[in-house]
Amino acid sequence: MGQDSAAQPQSSPAVAVQIQFVPGGQGRWLEAFETHMEPAIRAAIEAGQLSDFAYYEAVVPGQSYDFMLILNADSFAFFDDRRPFPHYAALLQKTGLEEGRRILSDMVQREASVSVSLLRAYGGDL
Repeated sequence: MGQDSAAQPQSSPAVAVQIQFVPGGQGRWLEAFETHMEPAIRAAIEAGQLSDFAYYEAVVPGQSYDFMLILNADSFAFFDDRRPFPHYAALLQKTGLEEGRRILSDMVQREASVSVSLLRAYGGDL
């Protein structure tokens, strides 16, 4: 028996990125994120490629992540083509290819592990 679609809660596609940092890497990574990636995410939102985002820092030692980024989109269509994620493309457009690669490379060197999950977000705005 099918459910009435009007009775189902609204949802939006979301991508959750969980990062553990190498010892001592969190400070410079967060600085680079706030300086470069956050404006790139906002540019991707303004361009209509993403719809919202939020990020969180773990507050208790020993959790499975140190930092979590949630990106919301209207659809998962940005996975349909082999191209950089929308916020990476915005970063590269703003900084140029060489500088963007340097920024991303520096950030990756401070990451011990990264996991990416595709989710459906419920409950309204972040």
